[in-house]
Amino acid sequence: MNQFTIENTQQFEIFSKEINQEFIINIGLPPNYSKDHDRYPVVYVTDAGSNFIGLMGSLPLMQFVNDLPSFVLVGIDYKSPNSMDSMSLRNRDLTPTNDKIWMAAQKDMYKIFGEDLPQVEAGGAKYFLDFINDEIKPFINQKYYVDTTDQTYCGFSLGGLFGLYTLFNSSDSFKRYVIGSPSIWWDDRHILKVEEEYAKKNKNLSAKVYAATFGINAALCGIAGALISITLTLHPYVGLPYTVRSFMIVIVAGLGNLPAVAVSGMGLGLFEEFADYILGTEFRIGAVFLLLVLILVYRRFKLSRKREYLK
Repeated sequence: MNQFTIENTQQFEIFSKEINQEFIINIGLPPNYSKDHDRYPVVYVTDAGSNFIGLMGSLPLMQFVNDLPSFVLVGIDYKSPNSMDSMSLRNRDLTPTNDKIWMAAQKDMYKIFGEDLPQVEAGGAKYFLDFINDEIKPFINQKYYVDTTDQTYCGFSLGGLFGLYTLFNSSDSFKRYVIGSPSIWWDDRHILKVEEEYAKKNKNLSAKVYAATFGINAALCGIAGALISITLTLHPYVGLPYTVRSFMIVIVAGLGNLPAVAVSGMGLGLFEEFADYILGTEFRIGAVFLLLVLILVYRRFKLSRKREYLK
């Protein structure tokens, strides 16, 4: 496949000795970036692999027409020969503790995809935050015409959990936090205990927080429902097959794991096409329900064994 370049972007590699990981730092500059302008705010984004391409496809136009202020976008990604490695590596860097039950289940899920993903231990949020503050920020501050007092963090899912961890442990790291659907459930809601301790010692937050919990999800569901109503006859049970499919995908991929959700969705689509070809259209939905039962039984059995082992 031929390589392509996105306008107003640059890319660098920074190796973290403490994490022992090579990171790719994607830089997105605003239209007409110039030192004649006031110093630019900086927005730091985690999980910035393919997401960075999507952001740079929309941000410049929104900045050009003044729907958004001009800022420098910094996307943090992993340098790895396998694009799916981020599914595992983000568990290490974006989590404050090691959720052993979740991590054990994740290893089993990776086997479903047949991927030889990196074996990591979760709970490395402290080291990842140190890497951002001590290595990435000085690099950006030196190389680009930015306002060091106007920095924003943006993260979704586990990235949102990392944002909450940073907010309660080093809130002055960023001026603003944009937190989408944070994985509060991680390790028996450990982050809520951290928040409780913070509230006992502090009366105020030194940063602004913008949180959207399932807001984007609801909007996307609404759009999808409007589009599907064009081709389907609506009745009370029209959404049941899609609910089952969504539930299956989440069970296989895990909550808050966007790359795994995408892969699981494509895998389910292939299974349905195969079932349609072998069994016929009339048994297609039945095959999906049967697959759901098998997945639930398998996951229940595996989690029970893992819990006994961890005890």
